[in-house]
Amino acid sequence: MMDTAEGEVIDPAQAQDMLSAVATTVGREVHVFLRPASVPPSQASSAAGPEPDDFFEFTAEDYARMMAHKKKEEVFLKTKKIRDAEEAARRARITKAVVRVQFPDNFVLEATFHPSDPISLLIDLLRKVVMLPNETFYIYTAPPKQRLKNLQQSMYEAGLAPGALVYFSYESPRDMDGPYLRPEIAALRDLHLLEHYVTQQEPTSQSGVTDAVSESSESVVPKQEAKRSTGSKPKWFKQR
Repeated sequence: MMDTAEGEVIDPAQAQDMLSAVATTVGREVHVFLRPASVPPSQASSAAGPEPDDFFEFTAEDYARMMAHKKKEEVFLKTKKIRDAEEAARRARITKAVVRVQFPDNFVLEATFHPSDPISLLIDLLRKVVMLPNETFYIYTAPPKQRLKNLQQSMYEAGLAPGALVYFSYESPRDMDGPYLRPEIAALRDLHLLEHYVTQQEPTSQSGVTDAVSESSESVVPKQEAKRSTGSKPKWFKQR
């Protein structure tokens, strides 16, 4: 069982039905959870919106860290042919792109795509789950803040595979205080955790039954053997 934000108790079967119903409606399975706010609500801005641009400035420390990491990876120079072969092998190993979209109210929507899927599929999904689908919005990565403008670019090419966190914003965020997700989508909050828990519990229960049967069988065998190995002599044996 799980309590929702409204105090409603959700059982595993109901959670699975709700997740399946939304997946059918939007054409893709989605998970929803709430990310803890970085500051207390009393200190948060009254108008929900993305972080200011200077929050995502690329600092000298960020650059030094990036270069140090790059030098470790490029210990020696490689020919273009070798680099291309390694890139192709690396790309072949990536089979999915798990993308999380964080909204200004700290709700996070998670969906899984194929690495070759264009970013436009993510935009189409967002239009199906947000409260104001007709308002102009965009998504971006950070830091540094960079809008994803080429919607025909694949998830892999955009750096969203095998997984990534992107941010959602309306073009006029100050006029949009939230909520950002439709009620039936927000209602899925943490339900995937309950579904996962039930799935994980089933093999354990079956294993427990198997172990119990095994232990029961083992407990019977020694008793039967003990009965055969008593000190009494058979009737046909006569001692002279």
